[in-house]
Amino acid sequence: MPQWSQGGLDVDRQDIQQALKKWVESGKTTGTWGDYTIHRVTRGVLSTLRDFADKLRRAANLHLEPDLNDGVVLNIAPLYELAPWKEAKEYWEELVEGKYEWSSIGKQMREKGIVK
Repeated sequence: MPQWSQGGLDVDRQDIQQALKKWVESGKTTGTWGDYTIHRVTRGVLSTLRDFADKLRRAANLHLEPDLNDGVVLNIAPLYELAPWKEAKEYWEELVEGKYEWSSIGKQMREKGIVK
């Protein structure tokens, strides 16, 4: 079984290609896929996963602890790159500018020198 399906961090190109070939063979894709299509889709999957991992790593490296008293929008703001919610980015930018200094997240950001 591929390591990535077991929660492993490293994703192997061959594991993805094998999984895609199984999906094609079992009829889980529309139409028949050739080797070129499988290769192209594999590259796309790897690129998407690497992009997601980079965004997640940036958020995790902030080392900010959520505080429910701050509310949902301030707690999701550090994850703005991952959240499909335009308000998350707007609030992140406001936090970086020093707004919401009363909030736990704002105080943490000030302590870590993230606030401009």
